[in-house]
Amino acid sequence: MNTLCEETLVVDGLTTRLLRGGSGPAAIVFLHGGVPAITPFCSGGHIWTNAITPFSQSDLSLIALDLPGHGGSTLHEGALPTLERRSRHVVASLERLGLGAVHLIGHNEGGLTALCVAIDRPDLVRSVVVVASPAAAPSGDLLDNPTLAYPPSPLWSRESQRWALNRLSSSACDELLLDACVGASKSGAHLRALRMASDNEMYSTMLAADLLTTKARVFTTCRDSRIPVPVQLIWGHGDPLTSVDQGLHLFRIIAATQPATTFHVLSAAGHLVFNEKPRLFQSTVMGFYASLTMSFD
Repeated sequence: MNTLCEETLVVDGLTTRLLRGGSGPAAIVFLHGGVPAITPFCSGGHIWTNAITPFSQSDLSLIALDLPGHGGSTLHEGALPTLERRSRHVVASLERLGLGAVHLIGHNEGGLTALCVAIDRPDLVRSVVVVASPAAAPSGDLLDNPTLAYPPSPLWSRESQRWALNRLSSSACDELLLDACVGASKSGAHLRALRMASDNEMYSTMLAADLLTTKARVFTTCRDSRIPVPVQLIWGHGDPLTSVDQGLHLFRIIAATQPATTFHVLSAAGHLVFNEKPRLFQSTVMGFYASLTMSFD
């Protein structure tokens, strides 16, 4: 197992933390999901640790970013952690890292962010893998998902985050992941997001509107042109936050104009499919990468 090294970048005047492992001419950049001060577990680059380990056996450079408002990546004072701001930050980070065109893997909101980055800067992206992403999938008139409703108090305590992670997974919460989430709950980024949410009564409403606007932008791109790079979608069969049908709808929307699109469902896995089934997840992604040298009709 390769040890992940923690590094920091200064991007647009802000400190950005990343975890780096592996080595090779091609790079995978992992983008986590979660909404600061709303999602009842503290996300960040640390959620990819289990998933990255199998990839370290390949000839690849591996990087997991903390997106603005999470972990070791701060926000400008008063700046909402919108998806547009996340996308711009990823673009700036990729330019700063100088990796050339990378493979992006994004979970939930990170998957939607990855699609936006590919639309805006296809020169920086070789492919996109969207993982378990209700943020990117069509929602229609579905009722609000109750899976993470009413978390135990105090919010973002160890037991409260354990509850959230257990609700999302098909197996018991990973203690090392929980440790990292608890550590992230004490970060300056998280505490600043909590203050921002407390001071702005429209915080959650504005971020919900931003999500819908960003989703509509991706769907419009799929209709009027196409996602400019190959796309893989991976869903967990037992995901309590997003159904396989939602994933299939997203697949059909993207594949209608981007023929190099694939959809995979991993059995006995929930929302954190990459953490629950890391080797199966890695082999599924690597099979997709191998197919990129083939011709899609």
